[in-house]
Amino acid sequence: MVFAWEAYRKNVDVHLQSEPTRAELLYKEFEVKKQESKCRIKENILDKYGGGEHLQVPPKELIFGQSEDYVEYSRHGVILKGTEKPVVRSKYEDVFINNHT
Repeated sequence: MVFAWEAYRKNVDVHLQSEPTRAELLYKEFEVKKQESKCRIKENILDKYGGGEHLQVPPKELIFGQSEDYVEYSRHGVILKGTEKPVVRSKYEDVFINNHT
């Protein structure tokens, strides 16, 4: 309704019921101009005051990849406390004597 009133104020004869396609085209043009003006205003504000670096968002992998899980490790890399169950392994599991596999 606001679109029709504004069109009437600008002397554009738009009747929503008698010419629906014309009204739809004029409404789409109105929306495009509205978006362009919002972008222009935003750019002008950023140029005047700065702060564009605050609008850049880091990737979602970094945002959602963070956690508050507390894990405590020993000197040898074994999990002592935490969410994961410690796997029982030998301290010397990857050490092979005389190149044996």
